[in-house]
Amino acid sequence: MILLILSAATMALPQEGKKADTVPNQRVVFAELRGAVDGLFSGDIKVRNDEERAQLSGLWDDMTRHRSVLERFSREHAIPAEYRSSLVDDTEILTDVARGKTQPDETLQLCQDVAEDLKIKSAYARRSSPFDPIVATIYTKSGTKQVTGLVVCYVKKGLLKRTDKHKTFDKQSSPTSTILPPGNYVMWTRRGKDCGEQKTVNLGEDGQEKKSIDLGVPAE
Repeated sequence: MILLILSAATMALPQEGKKADTVPNQRVVFAELRGAVDGLFSGDIKVRNDEERAQLSGLWDDMTRHRSVLERFSREHAIPAEYRSSLVDDTEILTDVARGKTQPDETLQLCQDVAEDLKIKSAYARRSSPFDPIVATIYTKSGTKQVTGLVVCYVKKGLLKRTDKHKTFDKQSSPTSTILPPGNYVMWTRRGKDCGEQKTVNLGEDGQEKKSIDLGVPAE
């Protein structure tokens, strides 16, 4: 009996080398995202004028439509943790907007970023494996010459100001690759404290599982 208990306990432990999945399950993720989108109409949103407030109404329609597509596919397909985490990020952005935590000059852009992210995910989902990740391969160049030894940084577009959300590829360039959920990102190179020009990158909009991206290098 003791051996059986020990065996069961051992099986319950995370396997060595694998990270425990701490992201909420997909039902919770979509419920919270739905609430965050709906919260745009009931929150203390800060915008610059009535025209921007009217644009938010259109964005709400877009986000609702794309979220519904993803949620429908999620009923038949499991969603990887990193993809769910990306949706959680969208929820956090919209929650901050609804709570009036964003500045009037950035509110509309953040909502546009989330709407675009969900649009890309929705477009990519209309394939045989809707939640598969995308291989992003970066080539760092100065003109046409490929440059090696650079750090490649990236972040979800709507989180660009959140430096704590900035991430890097595991290996330096060039080329260097990583696996990411579909969506909109900002990417750039870094050499020491010097950074190259930031570039907006949409992964999955074309439905392809691989994307090659050229990034410039920091100025000398």
